[in-house]
Amino acid sequence: MGHSHKLFIMNSGSTTIINPGSVGQPRDFNPGASYAVIENGEARIGRASYDIGKTVKGLEKSSMPAYVKAKLISVLLHGGIVN
Repeated sequence: MGHSHKLFIMNSGSTTIINPGSVGQPRDFNPGASYAVIENGEARIGRASYDIGKTVKGLEKSSMPAYVKAKLISVLLHGGIVN
């Protein structure tokens, strides 16, 4: 499952529901990339660092509207939507 950008593992009966989170648009105020791994039937969430500054520089050079860039950059830097 995905698109909410919120990482979790939840069991519902015999079903495990996993949202691995996000690389680039987190919503848990941790700007690191998140991912899920399933090994031997066990799910776990992991984190990895990446060059957020390089991503921000790329966004700053893009032709998208300034307000969109500003929001995306804020999410990247703070790990979530800051009002």
